[in-house]
Amino acid sequence: MKIIAISDTHADHVTAGVSRYQEVRGVLMAAMARALEVQADLFVHAGDLCDPDSGPIVFECIADAVRVARTLEVHGIQSIWLAGNHCIAETGRGTTVLDPLKALENAGDAIRNLVHVAAEPRIIGVRDDFTDRLAVCLPYPSAAGYIPSSFVKLLAAPAVALTRESGRAGRVIVLAHLVVPGLLPGEESGEMARGKDVMLPDEELVKLAPDIVICGHHHRSQKFRTKAGLDVQVIGAAARFTFGEQDHSPGYLEIAL
Repeated sequence: MKIIAISDTHADHVTAGVSRYQEVRGVLMAAMARALEVQADLFVHAGDLCDPDSGPIVFECIADAVRVARTLEVHGIQSIWLAGNHCIAETGRGTTVLDPLKALENAGDAIRNLVHVAAEPRIIGVRDDFTDRLAVCLPYPSAAGYIPSSFVKLLAAPAVALTRESGRAGRVIVLAHLVVPGLLPGEESGEMARGKDVMLPDEELVKLAPDIVICGHHHRSQKFRTKAGLDVQVIGAAARFTFGEQDHSPGYLEIAL
């Protein structure tokens, strides 16, 4: 399985009075182009497209996301878009900047949906030429949101386990926009903080034995093992947004399973 993963594009961000939109848009489009070039099985945007209250530029950010999702769909590439803490409108209703992408759900492939918005926790079927997998999606909870650890515990229920063992579903990948336990926080919890910290339920996720855990939110791209023994691939941000991130290696990731 070939995955192209990008996160924390923050396309509305302004650094020292300079708009980062064009730069970040270029990274997003480059990630899309790479997905098309390698004919990826899955494209992931793991949260923080932009803040909903940043003004007219929000419309440009959403238009870019719709364009990417639709282009990938036309070429038969599945995409999953997670809500991050910067995606959620502070209305208490769970509204996110990703809501317009929901118009593309159920509108494409007659056999399977190719565009998925995970503004709430979801389990999504992902398929390549050889394997069916379940993508466990853990977005940032809205004000009236879910508890990630409780949601993951439900996946260990006998009915779900039986479904996996029966061959109707395959192995598990985890996509999240949460704080990784034990990982040193950066500007995502400092200058660019929004909302409260919500932890990745690593102890519960270990029991699912996922093939991979791909996480947004943290701006430094890295691999990290939690105390519970969960290996997490952090995508990192699409650009260096603050002066505290000058030694980061921003961009997108190409992952092979």
